[in-house]
Amino acid sequence: MSGETPGGETPEAGWDDHRRAFGDMLGLGGPVPDAALRAALYDGAYAQSLFAAREGDPRHLRRLLDEPPEVEEIAAKSPQARQAKLVRRAANALALWASDLFATVDDETLRRRRDACAACEHAARPPDLLVYRLAGGLEQTICELCGCNLVLKTRFPEASCPALHPHLPGMTRWGEPIGGT
Repeated sequence: MSGETPGGETPEAGWDDHRRAFGDMLGLGGPVPDAALRAALYDGAYAQSLFAAREGDPRHLRRLLDEPPEVEEIAAKSPQARQAKLVRRAANALALWASDLFATVDDETLRRRRDACAACEHAARPPDLLVYRLAGGLEQTICELCGCNLVLKTRFPEASCPALHPHLPGMTRWGEPIGGT
């Protein structure tokens, strides 16, 4: 019969067993909602909150079960999703730079941009993600707002800073107009 696992049970029946087992672990005497189990599998902090709540006010546990975090939100924040987003953005930036025949900004613009980045609270060491290790190591400086390598980004004529200038309305932290140079 199609749709059965090698043991003869359907995948949905197995899932329901997991929902019941998790409900038993939480002392519910029945299965947890489908969305709660999915969220607990993706989000360790949510799962810990569920176990911590079983000893306290039952209404708190019920609230957690009835309002679990969205799995899509959790997955979008995963290291894999962050890396994929960074790789896509880097590929787009490289393609844009190549279309401009790898032009770079003049020395004065480069100095102004790098000085602004050096003084910015969003300049930081990158998180320990494979994409950063492959792109130059964890000693580089990145922008926490966009994830870009600042040594490279500041060279691109078409690049723009995502931070607003603290004293110049309508300008980026680089002292350039918002939305382009």
